Amino acid sequence: DGTPTVHTATTEDGATFYYTEQFVVETTAYTWTGNTTFTGTWPKQGTIAVDPDVIPLGTQVYIVGYGFATAEDTGGAIDGEIVDLYMDTEEACIAWGRRDAVVYILAE
Repeated sequence: DGTPTVHTATTEDGATFYYTEQFVVETTAYTWTGNTTFTGTWPKQGTIAVDPDVIPLGTQVYIVGYGFATAEDTGGAIDGEIVDLYMDTEEACIAWGRRDAVVYILAE
């Protein structure tokens, strides 16, 4: 019938959430650029840049180690299963580095 199956998962701090899909992405981090996102918002903690062919803009996700986020931006180096995570400081970006993380596509 085309309705996705909804699964339940739990965050690191014990909160329950519902998702329809999960997969591993390569993550990197970015911080303040002085520009709005592709969707016109100002980036903040919880803003991610994605390849819209993989994760459509506006999609809400949970990323293990980062938290809940919304796909609001695209990036020049974002192609395929790569997600760029907004962080408040350059130090936080450096500490995150580049790593694989599980992304859950949240159920609507």
